[in-house]
Amino acid sequence: MDQTRHGRTRSAMRGFTLIELMVVVALAAIVGSIAAPSFRELTINSRTRSAASALHESLWLARSEAIKRNKPVTFTLTTLESGWTITPVDDPDRVLRRQDGMQNLELHFNRGTSATFEYNSQGRLADGVAALKMTLSGSGGQGSRCISFDAAARPKLTAGACA
Repeated sequence: MDQTRHGRTRSAMRGFTLIELMVVVALAAIVGSIAAPSFRELTINSRTRSAASALHESLWLARSEAIKRNKPVTFTLTTLESGWTITPVDDPDRVLRRQDGMQNLELHFNRGTSATFEYNSQGRLADGVAALKMTLSGSGGQGSRCISFDAAARPKLTAGACA
């Protein structure tokens, strides 16, 4: 039988030495510090993509509601922190959709500092803001998404900042 100096058999010795545990912890810390920046960027991109999709979907909803009701509908967005609303023009106290605010994201308009516009009963932008473009991004401009409007006032979502 193979015994160690302390009188126990090798099969009775179990576990890891302190040195082995310290090496594993050090390797885990190194791998974690390499992965952390990538994970942060992934999180920012995911939040930006989600917020841009919610904004894009709400714009489509405002347009669809105007066509369905055959009445103008207003879309109001001042800041991402305060969220946005969709209301009928003839009954502004009735909220068709309210989106809660989204924190730690940046929104930039190609003109002005807020977006309040009206879709008419044909689904067109009543005041011709088809040239309006909004860039949504994470902190520091990461994960930018551009929301623009085509000639028929349909919102379009693309990756990257608006040109």
